[in-house]
Amino acid sequence: MIGRLLSKLFGGSVEAPDIRLQLFPSRNALFEAVARQTEQLISVGSSGILLVAHFPDTLHRLKTLRDDLSPEAPVRVLAAELLTPELGRELKFDSSHRVDLLLVDQHPLPAEDDRPLQFAAQIDGKCVPMRMVSLEDPLLRTFVNDGLQKMLQSAFVDDPQESIQSRMVARRLRAVQLQIEKTVERPVAADSQAAWLKNNEVVF
Repeated sequence: MIGRLLSKLFGGSVEAPDIRLQLFPSRNALFEAVARQTEQLISVGSSGILLVAHFPDTLHRLKTLRDDLSPEAPVRVLAAELLTPELGRELKFDSSHRVDLLLVDQHPLPAEDDRPLQFAAQIDGKCVPMRMVSLEDPLLRTFVNDGLQKMLQSAFVDDPQESIQSRMVARRLRAVQLQIEKTVERPVAADSQAAWLKNNEVVF
């Protein structure tokens, strides 16, 4: 049922990057999932777990999560802007390594948002990126109003910790990013996704 609803609401022809997207009912549920998945990846022997975000407010929460883990855990919190070829060489991954890259927020501009994916494609080893989005994310709220948000959140009533994987949401997000790209000529930096949208006068 939820799959048909998402297809009806968000289906479209805009292509999005080929990356798994998980949709959560709230930001708190998203960060709880980041913690669970990080611990699971540590337990199965991931060579490196990169928790990546574009905005300082998200990075702060990720650093708090990292502080709760063992210092020896192969987990790093990184700003997306730091994902450069030089960093890839510094990490010294090779073809025998599995690297997991969790993208915990999205940048409104597609070129910036794709930076972690370009990094993933360039580093040695098998890099598995995953995008994590919540119904409370300001960028998502540009096309999800209060009524629609409540309707979608009802899909999580039985298990608030559950997530939904959706290519349709990924396509709709990319369509919004492409619209923003056309209207924002001189981007103004911000500490959060919400502040970025406000500072750059993004209105839908």
